[in-house]
Amino acid sequence: MQPPPTLSSNSSQQADHHWHSRLPQGLTSSARLADTLLEDWCLDNRVPRPLLPAARLALFPGSRIRPAILLALCREIGAAPMRHLALSIELLHRSSLVIDDMIDSATTRSNHPTVWAAYGSETAALLSHYLVGQALANSSTYLLAAYNQMISSESFDLADAGLHPSFGRYCSLMSRRVGSLFDVVATTPFHEVGHSREKLRPIRRAARLLGVLYQVVDDLDDNPITSASDREWQIPVRACDRWNMLEVARRVSASRYQSNRANSATMNGDLAPLSYETAIQVSVRVAGQWLERLERHLGSSDAQMSSLWQAVRFVQCRLEEAATGATSRIEPAMALASRDRHVLVPGLANA
Repeated sequence: MQPPPTLSSNSSQQADHHWHSRLPQGLTSSARLADTLLEDWCLDNRVPRPLLPAARLALFPGSRIRPAILLALCREIGAAPMRHLALSIELLHRSSLVIDDMIDSATTRSNHPTVWAAYGSETAALLSHYLVGQALANSSTYLLAAYNQMISSESFDLADAGLHPSFGRYCSLMSRRVGSLFDVVATTPFHEVGHSREKLRPIRRAARLLGVLYQVVDDLDDNPITSASDREWQIPVRACDRWNMLEVARRVSASRYQSNRANSATMNGDLAPLSYETAIQVSVRVAGQWLERLERHLGSSDAQMSSLWQAVRFVQCRLEEAATGATSRIEPAMALASRDRHVLVPGLANA
């Protein structure tokens, strides 16, 4: 298998510039610091030479929002810089993407080939194991607990393949799979400066919801619908697609449709069709409710955390952009960009 050209230090920094430019100004410098930490880690002879090209493909580019929040919060509240933890969190996150791409049979990510597609599943599996080992070496118990939650959520995902998804179940799974690392980056700096568990409870809940919303954005961006003829789609073959937010919206709506027709003699077991645009609207409405809950949690805490609020606004804007882009890919005349973009998301108009 012919490997793709590896990214040089300069090329990876150029690629990441686009990602960092999307972050709020207060997080950009921290994201660039996270890139420097990753570059130094790769160049410091810590990666076995046979895995180095695959490691660079797995690690670059990236938004670095997780380590950026951690580093920015440390600076903001006067905690000691947690550069080792920031590096470990990004290594753990990227290792999970390597495995996710294998499970999902995804061949591209961020316009780059995935590791398993470029170098084979054996190299991808070895690299993921190596990144996890490096991430958890000398790391905090909080990070180890977050990793265990990430793995357990994947197992529940597979176990629930035969169940009808619900928004509550989606939120619970993504809170563990994605929100667990956001929990670590948002609360660890406060632990270090002496905040109690009770005082951190609303921040922890908000951070996990932030992770859920981040996943909703990915689901809207990465959906398989590509043309107007796909506006009504069939049940995905792969079990992993059952927990895409749009698929959850479709199945929840179909279940309610069936319940309303439970006494109909013509009722059959098929799921009722739901237009792609309607699934987007349902998904974004639900996400808006989660966002309002997140804001209430953060608002109930008296801790100083402007960096975390910046991350919330960033994800909020990305949610709106993803909904707009997803709709415009199907029928430009119905694109949310041609309407008031806040109509579908209660509570966002004053952001």
